[in-house]
Amino acid sequence: DNGYELRRDWQFDPQNRDYSRFENEIASVISAAPEFPDSNALAIVTDSSFMTVGFALHRFEDIDTSDDEELWIVDEWGDWNDDWQLDPAYRWILAYGYHDQLEGEEHSDFCDRIRKAFQSVLKCFSSTKDILLIYIGGDDIGHQWSAECMDEKFATRMLEWI
Repeated sequence: DNGYELRRDWQFDPQNRDYSRFENEIASVISAAPEFPDSNALAIVTDSSFMTVGFALHRFEDIDTSDDEELWIVDEWGDWNDDWQLDPAYRWILAYGYHDQLEGEEHSDFCDRIRKAFQSVLKCFSSTKDILLIYIGGDDIGHQWSAECMDEKFATRMLEWI
């Protein structure tokens, strides 16, 4: 309803905080994207509250000579298709509870475990993608989190640019 189209069905227990299932769902949706085989850059896109989850794929012809802004600013990667949002992951996060009402240790645990889940997903693609980013609404800390998932040369280049 309200213009929302369910793209994938996913059965889950909203009371079970199974982060590995969350990781597996994100990875399976990303790897099924038509652009996936030809891409050499992957970004998991989220907001500062970790409540929206999406991804972007891109193909850089020559990473070594590409402009740094094009490499690290996902908005510069060109057109995104309508399938960028990972709706099962988003629904799972919503099922976590009233995120805005999470406080203290529970909020920290949620954010930490979601961030680690994103890192784990990126690491599973490290053999096929050169650029791996967690892109958090332009927040530089997202680049720092994802730099640890990259080849050392690219991580160093990114952190020097930031």
